[in-house]
Amino acid sequence: MQYPQLGLLFDPFLPLLGLYRAFPYASFVAFFALYLGVVRNPSFSRYVRFNAMQAVTLDVLLVVPLLLTRIFNPGRAGIGFKLMLWGHNAVFVFSCFCFVYGLICSMLGKTPYLPFVADAAGRQL
Repeated sequence: MQYPQLGLLFDPFLPLLGLYRAFPYASFVAFFALYLGVVRNPSFSRYVRFNAMQAVTLDVLLVVPLLLTRIFNPGRAGIGFKLMLWGHNAVFVFSCFCFVYGLICSMLGKTPYLPFVADAAGRQL
C-alpha cells in the first residue's frame, strides 16, 4: 500500500494468493508438501532439492518477524511502530532480493547461494 507502483507487479498473483488464503492450513500443507515431496525425494536432482530446501528455510525465517511483532506488540504509533515498519520493509526487500537472485541464477543454470540460508539448506541435504 505504501508503493502502489510496486503493487502493479504483484497484481497477477493476487488470484493465486486469494486461493491460497481460502484454505485453512494451506501454508502448513504447502510447507510439508515441499519438504517431503521435493527435498526428501531422491528422484529429484540435488540442484532442485537444494533450491527447495532454501525456499523451506526462507519460509521458516519469515516466521521470526511475525513472532517478534506478536511478542512485543509495538502498537500503532511511536518508535516501536516505526521500528516494526522498517523491519517489515527490510524483510520484504530481503525476500524480493532472494527471489530475484534465485530466479536469475536458476535461469543461468547456476546454483543460487542465498545469504544466511544456503548454509542451513546445505546441512539439511
